[in-house]
Amino acid sequence: MICAINRIKNLFKFIKDENLVKHGRMGENDFTRNSPLNFVNLILIHINKHGLTNYMEIRNFFKKIKGIRVSKQAFSKARKKLNPHTFKILKDSHLSEFYGANEVKKFKNHIILAGDGSKCKLPNIESLKTIFKGGLKRG
Repeated sequence: MICAINRIKNLFKFIKDENLVKHGRMGENDFTRNSPLNFVNLILIHINKHGLTNYMEIRNFFKKIKGIRVSKQAFSKARKKLNPHTFKILKDSHLSEFYGANEVKKFKNHIILAGDGSKCKLPNIESLKTIFKGGLKRG
């Protein structure tokens, strides 16, 4: 659990990193002013989306952090300044930390993210034995 919290903290540090901000700009002068729709807030709005309309998303976001009102037109204008490749960089960084963590338990060198507890019985026939290589266990 501690590693998961550290990964999230590292992700927030990475979002604030000046190199990512430079890469995330579409233009040289984008995200240079101090405004509510700065680079960091714009990224956080996108990764915190809940499937609502843009207006509701930005309203809820700024209501939680500052109580600032931002129009959906200003949001759309700021979004055009954001390099979409930034999200791929964030994803790659987060996943490399996730898979590199010792916290992740593996089964036969695979990460189990979900399990099905249902029981299913298959007939013990030759065609299924060849598919499952080694036969079926009766249960």
